[in-house]
Amino acid sequence: MAVLFVGNVYAHDVEIDGIYYNLNTEDLTASVTFKGTSYSSYSNEYTGEVVIPKLITYNGKEYSVTSIGNDAFYGCSGLTAINVSSNNTVYSSIDGILYNKETTTLITYPGVKPVPSVSLRP
Repeated sequence: MAVLFVGNVYAHDVEIDGIYYNLNTEDLTASVTFKGTSYSSYSNEYTGEVVIPKLITYNGKEYSVTSIGNDAFYGCSGLTAINVSSNNTVYSSIDGILYNKETTTLITYPGVKPVPSVSLRP
């Protein structure tokens, strides 16, 4: 006997306000991720400005946004800015560029944003 399953299988658990998340129901945390079954399933799933909140609510439960998955913004050539809620405890943003909270590590630079010129001293 063979069983045929027809349906969609996605890497993300939920989409809220245009952002895809994986949810950890044990510690009530959320991770930003990509749409589809792999990072290359869709191109430009994030375009324009993305705003990452501190918390999301799903099925009556609040989840803290504590991570951004590998390749979450891969192939998003239409992404102009990644902004983070000022009360997010893990991430921050300056001029649409994503950093760790202390702004000591650049995490993601949007694909459409022009790269500023830098002069190096000899």
